[in-house]
Amino acid sequence: MELKRSGNRGESLGIGDVSKICGVPVHTIRYWEKEFSEFLHPRRTQGKQRRFSDDDLRKLVRIKTLLWTQRFSIRAAKRILAAGDGQAGIGATRLETIDTSRLLMRLAQFAGGSAVVSGQVA
Repeated sequence: MELKRSGNRGESLGIGDVSKICGVPVHTIRYWEKEFSEFLHPRRTQGKQRRFSDDDLRKLVRIKTLLWTQRFSIRAAKRILAAGDGQAGIGATRLETIDTSRLLMRLAQFAGGSAVVSGQVA
């Protein structure tokens, strides 16, 4: 999945924006950051605020899919991510594609319709 935000290239998002885009509460994102610390590494500003990259967003969507859609436990999700197969399970690729599409639509809405996805304007 290629994710670009025209006008915001190279910039990262704060946790509140990520929460709105991903549809995950802020406290859950913080919890996942602790639980999945070996996979999720948002950078911090000098003021200690989290800044999430596009790659961080993809990881959050993968974690959300594993936990909420596919109903894996945190322990199992960690194993899947460690194995490099965050799309395990029957139909998981399709489910993650749907979830990713929703993320991109939300990102486009958040960016005022200026998101570009794989060369197509969303």
